[in-house]
Amino acid sequence: MLRSKRANELAEQAPGAFMPDGSFNEEAGWAQQGPAHALVASLVRQRRAGALTPEGAASLIHAARASVAFPSLDQWATCGPWPACWTQTASEEAVKRAGYGPGGHWCGQQWAAGSEKACDDERHRGHHEPEETRKLTDALAQAFRL
Repeated sequence: MLRSKRANELAEQAPGAFMPDGSFNEEAGWAQQGPAHALVASLVRQRRAGALTPEGAASLIHAARASVAFPSLDQWATCGPWPACWTQTASEEAVKRAGYGPGGHWCGQQWAAGSEKACDDERHRGHHEPEETRKLTDALAQAFRL
């Protein structure tokens, strides 16, 4: 028997559900995945596609009237790149990290799965000279008067 596209999508979803308060219920099944879960899943898909900025996410969340699940929403609207976004709930963290979870790393302006060591991006392979490190440390100490 052939499965419908929607049935395949439901079968591929991980167990659990994002709740209206922004928390994640690991024991919830797909039947409990309501509007809050659908919003988070949609935002994560857009993040992975590179089609969503923090400001755009804030706008969509305001339109969906889901600000309870996203208490850092006002900061998102003005923060700039994703790494600068604050998170207080599982929903915010999932969107910020594009659904890759805590086991990933920042790669450029996006969150990527896996460790930096396993990443193909050459920027993770650079080594800094001790003199460059000392200069940076001195400059930061001077700036913050440590």
